[in-house]
Amino acid sequence: MSVTFSVIAGVVVPMLVSFLKSKAWSTQVKQLVAIAVSLVVGAGITFIDNGVSVSNWQDLLANFGVIFTVANVWYGQYFGNTALNAKLESSGVGSSTMPSEIDFP
Repeated sequence: MSVTFSVIAGVVVPMLVSFLKSKAWSTQVKQLVAIAVSLVVGAGITFIDNGVSVSNWQDLLANFGVIFTVANVWYGQYFGNTALNAKLESSGVGSSTMPSEIDFP
């Protein structure tokens, strides 16, 4: 069951990474963000499937591997050159157009 969720997460992770990263960041920093997001999502799936245990590290690595691989293929083949990706990169957390303060009524 966790493999199915990992594949689905691998399709969603590039959107989240695009929202979090900045176009101005180096390729290495963007890769680290993608690795970190994939690892956190993999840990979440492992936790939901198996709970917290030291013996679950193999499941965590398997989920991370599936998520990171699917995310890279999905981004490179289908998502990287889309208008949605450009919009997420330019309006996300890492962009300079993000408002610095939020006014609450």
